[in-house]
Order: sequence, then structure tokens, then C-alpha cells
Amino acid sequence: MKLSYIRIKNFESISDLAINNIENALILVGKNNTGKTVIIDAIRAAAGELEIGEKDFLDPEQNITIEMRVELTLDDLAIFHKKGRVSKFKNYDMWLEEFYKRIPSYRDGALKFTAVIGRGHNYKVRYNDGFKKNNKYIKEVFPRIYHIDHSRNFSTILSDILTLNDKEYLGELKNNECIFNEAKKCNKCFTCIGAINKKKPVELTVFEVARLMEYRLCNTNLSEFTKRLNGCFHANGSSQEVSFEMNFDAEKVFDVSTVISDPNRKTVGDISSLSEGLKSIFTLSLLEAYVEDEASIPCIIMIEDPEIYLHPSLQKTSSEILYRLSKKNQVIFSTHSPNLIFNFSSKQIRQVVLDEDYHTTINEKTGIDEILDDLGYTANDLMNVNFVFIVEGKQDSNRLPL
Repeated sequence: MKLSYIRIKNFESISDLAINNIENALILVGKNNTGKTVIIDAIRAAAGELEIGEKDFLDPEQNITIEMRVELTLDDLAIFHKKGRVSKFKNYDMWLEEFYKRIPSYRDGALKFTAVIGRGHNYKVRYNDGFKKNNKYIKEVFPRIYHIDHSRNFSTILSDILTLNDKEYLGELKNNECIFNEAKKCNKCFTCIGAINKKKPVELTVFEVARLMEYRLCNTNLSEFTKRLNGCFHANGSSQEVSFEMNFDAEKVFDVSTVISDPNRKTVGDISSLSEGLKSIFTLSLLEAYVEDEASIPCIIMIEDPEIYLHPSLQKTSSEILYRLSKKNQVIFSTHSPNLIFNFSSKQIRQVVLDEDYHTTINEKTGIDEILDDLGYTANDLMNVNFVFIVEGKQDSNRLPL
């Protein structure tokens, strides 16, 4: 799953900006205040993950529009089917038929739509796919975005990873899933109790134990009290019925802490004890561990200036991690460091500049020399030399003495 095309209009410093042929990695380089972060924020706005206000409109009389083309593989569709996205059909062929009906703009492996944000709709995102002005199902298949800003807040990523790895025990409980169909929410029908009762106590999962507790509370203790309450309620002149629902909050029942220990120094502390640089590496490591799991949902990883707080050697480590991440998920990041771009091709790097009206745009004809200049580096910085003489073959060896 990846974003292959984006066109942004009327958002912050962007009047009209398009990026074509986006690969599995998109690296935004440019001088300060050219609008690299604005491009990242526009993608987040299209996903509905960024709160939009009056200040975000370049022209307050016009809507913000963000055209997108998202490529989806057959593996992505299989995950959507398993998760019950768009349709709840268990049969894949029936699900796929419903998927095409509900998302008609999906053709030839790609989904096309325009995210529209206007003042008339309280700045809420509407997804116009050319068939409907607001197709609600597009939100269900929009790539999961993990955005890491300068504060390096990784709480959302950590929560998702813990839920994924606790799937057998706590994940189902946290997601309140039906025992027989994980695409559905539990509606407290308790038809699963018969199957649970056939198991031995040691075979029960935490999820099944919780369902037994709910059943016991709802159908034994609370059911008798509910009868008495309704009897009194009706006797006192009401024709309405009272019922109670027992809801387990797994987040409050179970609290998972992240402990950092240093065997060499023999110290133990929480995640806040890490330096800002190691927090960056830890966050990238979290993402790498997450995407390695086959059960993880494909996502877009977005990072602002990965090199911040990092020694040059760790910047290179970050670049290598981002490169590995880009093999399985799309990676989008802005940077001022050449250490972050060495693993990527020039096709994956876009130079962000300001046009004559000081609007953010992309320099389509940029070269590596302009990119390095924007990053503030020269050959002397990179190689500790004053110039580079390129020898293309043995025939040029006689030029070296010159």
C-alpha cells in the first residue's frame, strides 16, 4: 500500500503543488521555511488526523483539496477482508464484489479520490471519488499513518504494537471482538458461552475468561436485580424497560510499562530515561519490529527530520532503518542531512522550494548538486577534499598526473 500521487491546493503555503510517481520512499529536502512540513501535514489532513482551522486556508474563500492516488495490492485487500473493512462478508469473493460496489473508483490496483476540507462542513474531511461527494468507505481503507514529529512521541505506535503482540490474550479484549468473527464487535449475545464451557480452565484465554465473567454478571447477579428494578419501575407508573451492560475496559485493567535497563551500568528506569537521540532510534526500532509482523496493517511512516538529536554515525543508522522500512511500507520524511539520503535513489528525493509568489512547490528538474546545496554541503564536507576528479576507465589514467 502506498501513495503514488498527490496534488495539494490551497493549504497553508501551498497554492497548487503536485508530486507524481511517488515510490516506496519520498524524501523532502529544502531550505528552512520552504514548506516541507506543510506537505507532510497535508497528507495527515487528508487522512483526517490533523485538526484544520481558518489559518490553514491560503485563500479563505476556497476549499482545501488534496487529490490522491493510493495503490493497493491483493495482499492489502486480503487484510481488509479479514478485518471486515468496507464489508462484513466472510466469503472473499462476495466481499470483493461488495468492495467494488462501495469503492467504485478503485481500478487497476489503485484508488483515486479527492479529500475536500471546507468551512461549510466545519472543516471535516469529505472524500469525493467522482461517484459520491463523500464516500465514507474510503476512510476505512486509507493507509494507517504513523507520524513522528520533533517531539518523538511514540505512544500510539507502542500501543498498536503491544495490541498486535497481545492478540491471543489482550488484543481481542481491547478490540471487543466477536469470538466467532473478529471483523464484528461483541454484542453481548453470549452464544460463545457454550463453546467456552467445553474447554478446560487451562485452555481458556484471557478474552474467554472475560466473556465468562460478563455472562456471569449480566445473566446471574444483574439479571435478578434488573427484574426487581423493572418491577418497581413499572409499578411506579413507567412502561419503559431498564437493562444493564457490562463493559470491560482492558486499557484500565491491564497497564503495560516500558522499562529500560542498562546491564553495564546496572541501572533500571522508564523510557523517559533515554536521551533524545536514543528515543529516535527506539522509535524507528519500534516501527521496524511492527512491520516485520505479518499481522500488521500496511501503513505510511512519516518522520520530520530524523537526524535531529543524532550523532552522524546514528544518522547513518537511521537512514539504514528507514531504507529497510521502505521495503515493506511507504516512508516519507524531511531532512537537512546528506547522511539520510545515501541509501535512496535520486528519484525518491524531491526538492521543496518557494516560487516567485513565495508559495511552496516542487523543483521538478533538480539535480544532486542543488540538493546538496540546499542541505548546505559541498564535496569538501562529504569527502574532505577540495574537488573530485572522476576517472572513468584505464584510458584516463594518463590524466592523473595533471
